Amino acid sequence: MFLRVAPSLAAARHCRRWIVPIARECGATPAAIAAVELLVSEVVVNAVKYGAMRDTIEVTATCDRRLLVVGVRDHNPDPPVVLEVGPAAPGGRGMHLVQRMAHSWGVRPHGAAGKPVWFQVALDGGA
Repeated sequence: MFLRVAPSLAAARHCRRWIVPIARECGATPAAIAAVELLVSEVVVNAVKYGAMRDTIEVTATCDRRLLVVGVRDHNPDPPVVLEVGPAAPGGRGMHLVQRMAHSWGVRPHGAAGKPVWFQVALDGGA
């Protein structure tokens, strides 16, 4: 499944609404759906903030046996950074959440064409 959204403040909300029925159709538990919602929001917000946007962010979703695989492609070739921020920091936790909550995650560099950041969430809600 594939979605294109404008790089705007509403992009994360739109992507959450798109991914939930897909996760349900794949057989995800409520805990897995909650994790997917949060993680897609974090990765899409990163794409909006740092993605060297042209006109769209591309989001993909695939069910792979016991995993839901989500990819978010932007046009910035630089990989995301997992920050370690203190409890009083107002932000900077997005990729840290992805690292902690996803079954696995990574980046597929495409040179000057950007990259998709992907993550997998276990459909049963486990890591």
